[in-house]
Amino acid sequence: MQTIDKYKKNKFWNRYISELYNKPVRHGAERWYVIHVEQYAKSIPDLKLVNHTYENLIQYLTLLGCKSGIKEWLFIQHIEALEILFCNVLKVNWSDQVDWDYWYASAKQLKATHPTIAREVISLQKINKPGTLKENNL
Repeated sequence: MQTIDKYKKNKFWNRYISELYNKPVRHGAERWYVIHVEQYAKSIPDLKLVNHTYENLIQYLTLLGCKSGIKEWLFIQHIEALEILFCNVLKVNWSDQVDWDYWYASAKQLKATHPTIAREVISLQKINKPGTLKENNL
């Protein structure tokens, strides 16, 4: 894996890394942001980043968000890496159409006490322990 210094020799990555230093990115995490952008770019290898579309980004974030077991902080880091890329570095004309707040909110994991989680727990109890809960008692 390359260190962040090796990326700085490339004009594009130098611009991206400069933007990371302007954001509240934790020191030492810069290389991970670069890796997230590289992963995104590899998802559509035949298309230059500047030619990516709103739909490309939304499809990628949707698929990433559906990955089971992705940690909240990691998904947020991916979103932030891509927001910096498209809004600050590439400045694509569609970046203001992306509902970044929605994506950050969707990365948050629900607490065990959240009503929708509670319903799932009750449903699982009904399935796993027949006779302990009955639908007509709810």
